[in-house]
Amino acid sequence: MKRNILLLIGIIGLVALEYGCTEEPIICSGSSEMQLTKINRLDYLVQDSVGAVSELWGERVAYDILIYSVIFDWERLASLSSLNFSAYAVTAPFTRWKPDSLVVLENGIDVTEQFAVNSYESIEEYLSADIYQYGSELHFRLRTAPALEAARSYIFKFFVGEEEFEVSSKSIVITP
Repeated sequence: MKRNILLLIGIIGLVALEYGCTEEPIICSGSSEMQLTKINRLDYLVQDSVGAVSELWGERVAYDILIYSVIFDWERLASLSSLNFSAYAVTAPFTRWKPDSLVVLENGIDVTEQFAVNSYESIEEYLSADIYQYGSELHFRLRTAPALEAARSYIFKFFVGEEEFEVSSKSIVITP
């Protein structure tokens, strides 16, 4: 008797699950799945000769191994709509985003052309590429050696629509 009751409950559950799953696609509203809300922090990383990345310890570093990692905070924009209240197994939305423009300043002077971003050789190349940024961070590195060893700090400004986000770096002695 118990076996029959459990079998009946199982069959009813399968029927309810089949009824709840529709063949209609899930529609996400909005032009983007995620929206930038703020810059969380700026991390200072170094890359060794085999490509491994670790945290910078100290206040002095060679220009060719230093990486400024800007970490963003996001807000979910996607909303799911369907005709009934069924359970969906869906992945989290992508963080697909790219700023409209970005500027790097040193003492109020635009030094954007001195930086590369992610795998791009320049910020201009990154901004003109057709693909989007996936993930929640951007990695900036200096393209050329500075003329002199000096303590340097930068301001990274991101422009997204009408909004502007910025983060300032601490002063680090960068060696040629």
